[in-house]
Amino acid sequence: MPTVDEMFPSSYITAADLKGRAFQVTIQALSQRMLWDSAAGQERLKWILLFEEASKYLVLSQMNAKVIAQVLGKEDANEWGGAQIVIFPGQVQAVRIRAIAATEGLSTQEHETAGQAHSPRGTSYERSDYGDVVIVGG
Repeated sequence: MPTVDEMFPSSYITAADLKGRAFQVTIQALSQRMLWDSAAGQERLKWILLFEEASKYLVLSQMNAKVIAQVLGKEDANEWGGAQIVIFPGQVQAVRIRAIAATEGLSTQEHETAGQAHSPRGTSYERSDYGDVVIVGG
C-alpha cells in the first residue's frame, strides 16, 4: 500500500522527501510562484528556490531567505545561482540548509545538533503554510 506522501505528493520539497538524509544541492534559480496561503485564504505570490538536482522546489519564507543569505555571505539573492548548500531533515518535519563546509563528515543527527547550536534565533522552527521548513546557517 502507498504512504500518504505517495498518495498525495507535493510539488515542493518536504522533510519526507529527504527520507532522513542530507543532500548537497546547487541553487539553479530563484523565482516566484502563486501558491495557496491558508492563513489568508487565497493565493499569494511566494518566492521559491529551484535546485539543479531536484525536480521539486523549496518555498522560501523571510527567515529562510535571510539564513541562506547568511550561509552564502550574499545578501543579493541574484548572486545565489550556482551556490551549493546542504539540505537535510530536521525536527518537526523540517528541511534545513547549511553551508557545505560546515557539514562535511557529519551524520544526520550531528547535522541536527549543529544546526540548533548555530541557528540565528537559537533553536528556530518556522512553520509555513506549505509544511515545516527550517533553514539553519553554518
